[in-house]
Amino acid sequence: MARTLVLAMLGAAAIGISGCSDSDSGGDDDDDDCEGSGCGSAPTVAEDCETIMGVLCGRLFDECLSSPADVDPCVADGVPYCCTTRCDEPSPATRREVETCTNDLRAASCDGLANEVPASCVGVLAP
Repeated sequence: MARTLVLAMLGAAAIGISGCSDSDSGGDDDDDDCEGSGCGSAPTVAEDCETIMGVLCGRLFDECLSSPADVDPCVADGVPYCCTTRCDEPSPATRREVETCTNDLRAASCDGLANEVPASCVGVLAP
């Protein structure tokens, strides 16, 4: 039941996160567009969805509902729902957008996450 809630939230919010990989050896956090030779390859929509879903499912099932066995199935079920038909496309989100979303998911109360995802996550992977 709770996993269904997570998937419904994702559909409503059109969550999608993407950004630069951590391979940006320059360490320049100001380059959130991740263009140029120091960036490395941009993640796919599926990879950003997995990052976001990992945090969302971890918070909901491990921390809020004390059901850690449901975290991995939640992520596995949620990623295709999150990225739909664009899973293999480059993510449209910047690293900063993905980090903001995941940080906000970590900071949100369990009651808050039961009702909606943080505004920073809504549409973050939308084209």
